[in-house]
Amino acid sequence: MFSVSHIFQFTASFFEVVSLNRVGGSTPFVTLDYGTFLGAQDGNLTSFLGIPFADSPVGDLRFRLPVPPPQLEGVQRAVSFGAACPQHALSPLPGMNFTGKYTKVSEDCLAINIIRPSFKLVPGRNLPVLVYFHGGGFEIGDATETRMNDIIDRSVHSGEPLMVVVPNYRLNGLGFLAGKEVKEAGVSNLGLQDQRFALQWVQKYISSFGGDPDRVTISGVSAGAVSVAMHLVSLDGNPNGLFHSAFMLSGGPLRLPSVLDGQSEYDLIVSETNCSAERDTLSCLRRVPLDQIMAAINKTRDIFSYSSLNLAWQPRVDGDLLRREPYESLVQGLYAKVPSIAGTCDDEGTLFSLANLNITTDEAFSEYISSNYLKGTTSAEISDVLRAYPRDPTKG
Repeated sequence: MFSVSHIFQFTASFFEVVSLNRVGGSTPFVTLDYGTFLGAQDGNLTSFLGIPFADSPVGDLRFRLPVPPPQLEGVQRAVSFGAACPQHALSPLPGMNFTGKYTKVSEDCLAINIIRPSFKLVPGRNLPVLVYFHGGGFEIGDATETRMNDIIDRSVHSGEPLMVVVPNYRLNGLGFLAGKEVKEAGVSNLGLQDQRFALQWVQKYISSFGGDPDRVTISGVSAGAVSVAMHLVSLDGNPNGLFHSAFMLSGGPLRLPSVLDGQSEYDLIVSETNCSAERDTLSCLRRVPLDQIMAAINKTRDIFSYSSLNLAWQPRVDGDLLRREPYESLVQGLYAKVPSIAGTCDDEGTLFSLANLNITTDEAFSEYISSNYLKGTTSAEISDVLRAYPRDPTKG
């Protein structure tokens, strides 16, 4: 059986590889127009971690669209993951802990991470790029949640090497605040806007790392897969050259509320942070200390509360990035016509039912789905659902 080193040597010779630019003999570095970044090599893998792709969204930049990072002086060490974006506190589940063990959590979290085999193809043969959006219900998670090294090793084994790019994006109320004030300011769906900004960064800079900007696949699991679906239908399905294929696992084009439907959460946060008396409540929220605004966000429902996947924080139809219900975009053909794969993890839904174990009767189930997911439906339509999902699953 061939070892990883044998496969790597064969692949290297086959593609006539040349070394990355190096400082000090073995340390890879890349110079971009806003800074020089020193990466790390570990065996057959080279990584550049924690590179800022946007300015820090704190202070006056909180609740604003992403903007380019500032000019960075000197050589920047890109050898460890950056801070995780602030995380929503989840309702406890018996015997389970979904709190990430992050070295640092900060609003200064819009960093991108590049992992690739330790070789660069000759000009014209750069590596295809897999951009991965992490999951976490749009409430938790960061770029460290999934080991990308295994994917790259597998690609080298198969003789089809690729590089993986994983960006962070704003989460929960910091990334998906909604309401009329948000709509009027044009700052809805900031988490998706961060992802899109990261894709623009990839188009501009990934060739400096040996990646091919004309072969970018966007991918993700759970909320990451939903994100991919949102990019497929955003802007009437125009990808603007940011990606060329898509992969979704356990997520897709959901039914979305409008940005105006998030007013109750907005008002709660304004009230909890003592911004109610301000004429411009959004500006007030930009000045609130992070711990105070997160304490308010943590009072909203989460993925393991009774409402489960009826999320407080998620993408919303805003008439701008997402112009209509995703299903309507699909029916009208207004989606990106790129090769796509979609799949689902087996029995994944069980996890999200653990907070609702007290729903044991048809009456309780009817109330739950009508109040949480099917608002405005008729009793006859609810009856149809009950027939499709009877108390005894063997009869369904």
